[in-house]
Order: sequence, then C-alpha cells, then structure tokens
Amino acid sequence: AGLFINSAETGTFWVDDASLTHSVSPAAPPESLSPPGTPIPRSYFGLHPQHQFEPPLLPWPGIDFGTARSHDSAPFWANIEPNAPVAQPGGVLLRTFDWTNLDAFVDNAQSRGIRIIYTFYQTPSWAATTTAPDPYGADGGNSMPSDIAYYAGFASAVANRYRGRIAAYEVWNEPDIGYWQGTPEEYFQLYDYAADAVKRALPAIRIGGPVIELNIETCAY
Repeated sequence: AGLFINSAETGTFWVDDASLTHSVSPAAPPESLSPPGTPIPRSYFGLHPQHQFEPPLLPWPGIDFGTARSHDSAPFWANIEPNAPVAQPGGVLLRTFDWTNLDAFVDNAQSRGIRIIYTFYQTPSWAATTTAPDPYGADGGNSMPSDIAYYAGFASAVANRYRGRIAAYEVWNEPDIGYWQGTPEEYFQLYDYAADAVKRALPAIRIGGPVIELNIETCAY
C-alpha cells in the first residue's frame, strides 16, 4: 500500500503514525532526440478532410499525407441514391445512383497520390425506419435501413464502380453515439451484409468498423 496526496491548494499536511520505507527518485531527464536522417513516408499519415463537395466548401489540405477518410468530405449513400428503387417487370428493382461528386472526390485524391477509405453512411429517407434527424439533420439518416439488402446493394455498387481506386471501406460512422439509432446487434448485422457484398466484388479488399467515439472499455461495440 502507498500514500498519495494530491491537492489543488498549497498548505501543510500532517500525517500521523506513518513511516517511510522507500522513495522513488525523480525520473531522469529524457535523452535529447534528433530528427530522422530521412523524411517519414507520407503513407504513415492520414487525414479526415472536411466539406469537399457541399457548403461551406473548404480547400484541400495544404500538407502532404497518404490516406484520406471520406466521411464529411465525400457524398453519403443518401446523396448518391436520393430516390427509391423503381420496380420493373419481373420484380427487378431499378436503382439510380448519382456518382458525380464521389467521382470528383476520388479523381482529386488520386491526382494527389492519396489512398481513400470510403465510409458507407447515412440511410436515405426512402429507406429509413425512423423520422428522427441524424447529426446532419437528415430524417432517419442514422436509422437501420428498412431492408438491409438496400444497404448491401449500395456497398456492392460502390465497390464495383471504384474497383482498384478506393483502398478500403468502413461500415458506418461512430455507431456508439448519435450517428446510429439502431442496436449494436443491428449494426453487426448491417456490417455482415455490407462486408459480404463488398468481399464478393473485391475478395482482397480491407473493410473496417465500427469506428467509435467513446471509451472502448464501456462501449457496446
């Protein structure tokens, strides 16, 4: 056992019936460090750029880095597929995707030699199971999709379109806080469907998640 005293105020502390058995010397000053002989590769660094396709538009970061995470800088599922699928003869669903802004983001990153991690986020209103807004104000944007096949289908479409151009994928954003209204079990089910859909198109691709915001020791994810 030991005695530790920590106070925000100065003064005198009286300790009764105690003896000192050993003490710890202050740590030796750290050795002086010198910079590495060669620059650290840009691949060691990643950034999370902001607002690359919607107001307020921000310039691309002016520093050198190797990987960009798409969340907040590239369009979400709801932006790319704003309208519900249309049933065709024979029960086939016709889905319409607007790739304009994601194409521009991918082109810009690739022109700079930057790898991309794309985050599959935000349920479109037509597939949402609640009307409560997500942190961006989108109705049901953080809800479990009414049919997981919609989400998996979107993931598959992205993986096939950007084959060889997107380095890795991430299933959802910070489901432990306001970006997800579902349960942990529903998230895990969503993850399994999305990962399976992407792996069918790209067996060797890397898929991550969940990215969490809070203390990992108390988080249900």
